[in-house]
Amino acid sequence: MSTYQAPSPGWFDEFRTAPFPTLYPELKTSVTQDVLYVGWGVAFLSAFIAFCLILPGVDRSLKEQVKVFVRVTTFLVIGLIIMLCNFGQEWEVGHIESHTLYKAGSADEIHAAIGVKLGLRSVNITLKADPEGSLSGEKIDYNERFSWEWAQGRAGFGPFAGNIQREFRAAQFRGTPLPILWIAEYFTFDGEGIRFGRHYRTAGWYAHICVWLAFPLWILMGVLYKLRIDYAALTTALTGGLLLVASIIWAAKRNFIELVVPFNDADLTTQFGKHWYLSLIMGVLCILVGLVLYGLHLCGFHDELSQFFGNNPLQILHQETSVDAEETPAKPTNEMEMEAVDSSNNLPPPANAPKNPVTLLRSRGTTKRFNKKVNSPSYLPPARPRPPQIPPPRTHLAAPGTSTSPPSQSGYE
Repeated sequence: MSTYQAPSPGWFDEFRTAPFPTLYPELKTSVTQDVLYVGWGVAFLSAFIAFCLILPGVDRSLKEQVKVFVRVTTFLVIGLIIMLCNFGQEWEVGHIESHTLYKAGSADEIHAAIGVKLGLRSVNITLKADPEGSLSGEKIDYNERFSWEWAQGRAGFGPFAGNIQREFRAAQFRGTPLPILWIAEYFTFDGEGIRFGRHYRTAGWYAHICVWLAFPLWILMGVLYKLRIDYAALTTALTGGLLLVASIIWAAKRNFIELVVPFNDADLTTQFGKHWYLSLIMGVLCILVGLVLYGLHLCGFHDELSQFFGNNPLQILHQETSVDAEETPAKPTNEMEMEAVDSSNNLPPPANAPKNPVTLLRSRGTTKRFNKKVNSPSYLPPARPRPPQIPPPRTHLAAPGTSTSPPSQSGYE
């Protein structure tokens, strides 16, 4: 009978008794954070920290550095709120504590904290408890997400059903606790007045379109503030309008019957969450800021706005200098006479002399129909004195064969 010869000890064989690699059991952990949600926050925070590190090196005065800090910080905060509202899971929230059954096939009850969080794309259901009795030692900390993006699907729980129906059936096979299944089942019904899943899915669809559209407008807004402040102000107001519309759609498109899930000790209901309020408040603020900046632009505070945003007000303008009236063309005549020389400088200007110059400021890319006449001495070069115009001597041309001497006085009598 042969015997097993253990291999010689290696570098990584310390504290091992079996002649094979160590196998560890599955370690189940509860969900702590949404990776995508936290990722957006870390991205904007990294950009803000990098900006704060380079801000002291800006070769400007303290007042200018404060202006730059306010502009960049406001710009980053608006973008961060847009993305947090897009991927946040607290557009609508609900929370209760109640005694409830734990799992199917067991009579054990737990006193648990039950929560529901509704986002634009899914619903999160949490269950947390400190078990006692026969369940002591078991960790009860669940966070299950049921997504409804984006098709409604067929009725039932088959392969062609909606996403949330199929995820609900998979959770049943996994043995998910009963309180989570009890809440998720309300979003799988689709008949009569119980269509919570359909209405929340539709509301999330249109709201997430508005929020996603606000994101490229936010980028365009940052570019336009260095080019055209009036266009940037309108873009800011439009960005806020989309966030406001997203909040209105979510509030208006909900099921006409309120979501109420009964438990033993309380009924689980929902209220608007922080992301709904963030979208609403940021939308109103962006609209107000955009309208105020556009109003200041219309009132003529161009220099002040350009100074605050660090722009050159003339970098986007074409400057053309012309006259008020066109020159009058000379009339044709057959006489060729030269007037006498007048040595005095107090001569009247010619009839066809140009008027005072006028500066035309036209934005780049616009046509001449949108020219704006600006009689502003600050944009004109200093006026130069006009030299006196001395007319040529007046001469009389005689007919051929006649005397060239001027006619006598008697010739005119």
